[in-house]
Amino acid sequence: MTAAPRPNGLRAGPLAELLNRLRARLRSNVLLHGVGTLAAALCLWIAFSFVADYFLNVPRWVRFVHLGVFSGLGVFVARRELLKKFAAVPGPSGLALLAERARPELDSLLVSAVEFQQRETPEESAERVGAVVAAAERVAPELDLALVVQRKPAAQRFALGAGLFGALALGLGVDAERGSIFLQRFLGSNTPWPKRTDLDLQIRLAEGQARIERDGEVLRVAVPRGIDVPISVVATGDQPSGVRLRFASGQDLMLSPTAGGGFGTVLRSVGEPLEFWATGGDDRDRIPRVELEVLDPPDLSALTLTITPPAYTGLQPVTVYDADARALVGSTIRVGAKVQPLGARGIVRLLPSDQVLKLEPAQFTDADGAIGAGLGLSFVLERDVRLRFELRDESGLENPDPGLIAIDAIEDRRPELEVQSPGRSDVETVVGGALALRVLASDDFGLGPVRWQARESRDESWTIEQELPRVGVPPDRGKTGGARAIHFRRIDVNELSAASAPAGSDSGTEPWDPVGLQFVIQATAEDTSEPPRSGTSVPVRLRVLSSDEFLRRLQDRLATARVDTAELSTAQRAARARAQELLLSMTEEGGAGELDVRALQKTLNSQRRVGSDAEALLRELTSVAELVLYARLDDSADALLDLYEQASAERYEQRFDAAPWRALTASPEASAGDAIGLTTHLLEIVSIALTLAEDRAVAANVALDDALSRGGGGSTREALVASIEAQGQVLTECENLLDRLAEWDNLQSIIGLTRDLLRRSEALQERTVRYAK
Repeated sequence: MTAAPRPNGLRAGPLAELLNRLRARLRSNVLLHGVGTLAAALCLWIAFSFVADYFLNVPRWVRFVHLGVFSGLGVFVARRELLKKFAAVPGPSGLALLAERARPELDSLLVSAVEFQQRETPEESAERVGAVVAAAERVAPELDLALVVQRKPAAQRFALGAGLFGALALGLGVDAERGSIFLQRFLGSNTPWPKRTDLDLQIRLAEGQARIERDGEVLRVAVPRGIDVPISVVATGDQPSGVRLRFASGQDLMLSPTAGGGFGTVLRSVGEPLEFWATGGDDRDRIPRVELEVLDPPDLSALTLTITPPAYTGLQPVTVYDADARALVGSTIRVGAKVQPLGARGIVRLLPSDQVLKLEPAQFTDADGAIGAGLGLSFVLERDVRLRFELRDESGLENPDPGLIAIDAIEDRRPELEVQSPGRSDVETVVGGALALRVLASDDFGLGPVRWQARESRDESWTIEQELPRVGVPPDRGKTGGARAIHFRRIDVNELSAASAPAGSDSGTEPWDPVGLQFVIQATAEDTSEPPRSGTSVPVRLRVLSSDEFLRRLQDRLATARVDTAELSTAQRAARARAQELLLSMTEEGGAGELDVRALQKTLNSQRRVGSDAEALLRELTSVAELVLYARLDDSADALLDLYEQASAERYEQRFDAAPWRALTASPEASAGDAIGLTTHLLEIVSIALTLAEDRAVAANVALDDALSRGGGGSTREALVASIEAQGQVLTECENLLDRLAEWDNLQSIIGLTRDLLRRSEALQERTVRYAK
């Protein structure tokens, strides 16, 4: 028969105690695990919400989403990890089955005992059931529940939740301000976060370049138009990776990092009002906001420079309008400036000395003669200067681009002396001879006294100093400006006696013999500046020779001229032969081919070289003749010398001038002297050289030029014939010159032999007298 079931309760005993302890352990693990999981999930979400809100400053609706997720997450985790798991704790049979896992060999002993106790047991089975229950009661105390239900995983989960909760509470508690702000914002408040980055926007302009006023959160800046505005942003707190300058017009500008850890840029040539602010990191509050106002700065509207040269120049004052200027050193510069606005004041900085002069109120006269109010100052010019005008108006605003005016200082140069005669720096003469000192003196403003001075070459100081007479003024004075004058003096060798005296003798008792001495002569001049500047000429070295030595050197130079004349004759013959060949190559019609034109050009070049050689020969012969003239070797030299100086009085340049020699050779005095006079003989040679170089050679060049320009035909043939005739005349003059030079050589040979005979006669006479004694 089947017994009716018993109530669900178990009788008291070790088995009931075992199952009660197992149930308590399961519920404890569920509680630990559930609470830990719930705490961990909620703490992690709160941490995520904090980070998102703190760093991203999320809007309010996002924070409401975060709060909703927090609430839903709590309910979900509590239901899943606590309620459901509490409900899943098994009853006595399940607990008994779970407990037997510690002793698998019991073979469901505990489960059988629990089930037997939960229902009525038939009488015939009571003994066996009692035996099973008794066996279970005996085994129950021996079971170790730690092998069935482990507490460590639940404790770890609880520790995780508690740790996260503690860390979150600690973090919010350490920074109570941010923790409180987060909780308020998490619950829906709009309490702002404290900024991690604070940007300070600065306008870095010097005093006077801007007017800056702060009105609460607005920075009002007034700058002059066209100025460059440097902007600097300094970040305190967390350094942002970048800073942008945002304008009210919608544009933005990325700022560049600076050396000091800030950010900066420059607004170039600001010409219109601007409104802007800086953003970077979490600073987006537009504080401070800059309102940039552009004003018209003070500026120069007109400028005058009145230049008054020093009194010694005799120059009149000059006024320059709105332009750079040039002025003589020592000039007084009067600066007049008309400024806008009229109340502006300022200074002038002289560069590069950096001297500062103050602009004072003064009358201003413009280019049209209108007089008005202005500013002015004056100074004396000493060097090149640049005037920098720095102006400031009544509000303290300065001109951003100070004007620069240049004044170039002109130095008052020293007088310049150009020795025109003698033509060489080393000259020779004889006792009784002279030196023609002809000097062109010039100065940029005014000439003072011009002197000549002399000394013996072995002396250190000048022993003679006399005035050098002025004989004329060059006709080109108006073109070159300044002062120019020709000064001339004939210096006799005997005048130089004061510059030298016989060593160890009394100059008053012994005659002065300058033979072998060398003198240094030069000209000096002063200008009219204060103090005067002096200039010197190139020194001329004059060597006094004996008559024999002088004639020997003269003979050597003429011998060289004779060789040059022979070479000139040879070159002329070759050029004439080429011209004749060219003439023969032409047809009767006068046609000339391309090769003939090139040959004609080659012939012309050869003839031009002949002409230049003839000019060089003429200059050499006139130099020798001038040397003989001033040596005054014969009686006719003085009259010829006066005539030569009179003819060359109009010469103002150092270049060779044939006009005085033409006048001299054509004068009656040139042929009135002794037939064998040295001077007249040389003038005849010069006359032939003049005809050769100035007439015949020039005619040959002109004829060949004419032939080349005609380009063929009968006219070319005629021009060639004329050039050949002129070349023949050049050869004739060369032969005449060679003959005259040969006569000179013979004459000098005769003079030399005569001089030797005289010396030998004197020696014989002395020996005869000695033998007679």
